Amino acid sequence: MLDLLETKKVHRINGHEGYKVRCPECGCKGGGFGISRNQDTFILMCSNDSCLYHENLNQLVNRLGDEEMKKEWWELSFGPRASKKDQGWKGIKNRRTPGPKKQRNKTSDQDVPQMSERDLWRTAMSGEYIDPNHPLVRKLMRKKNKGDG
Repeated sequence: MLDLLETKKVHRINGHEGYKVRCPECGCKGGGFGISRNQDTFILMCSNDSCLYHENLNQLVNRLGDEEMKKEWWELSFGPRASKKDQGWKGIKNRRTPGPKKQRNKTSDQDVPQMSERDLWRTAMSGEYIDPNHPLVRKLMRKKNKGDG
């Protein structure tokens, strides 16, 4: 598959320890096999300026591997392949079942008619009753208790 050269000497690939190999594209001795720059896969590359060949491990297995190796590589990477009878992947499910929309329950804050802070002050100054459980009243009371109002 790959001709390994100089196993005794440390060969640096992208700043990490790697192996010196013969380039499968041009045949020169300037090829290297090691970890990629972002350290997520292995890479084979040639240092010859006229060649500049490079392939990652997945491409190498798919191009040079036999059927048994490709099958084992697939299972190690993505899990066992599902048969046509028993498919493990059922697709993305919707959060809501199809059909007419259902009325959602309103919370207590949504039941109360909306009132601006200005309307609240006008109501208070006119002497009308203000519900202490109104969300805006609770918000203003929290502000006052914290010392902001």
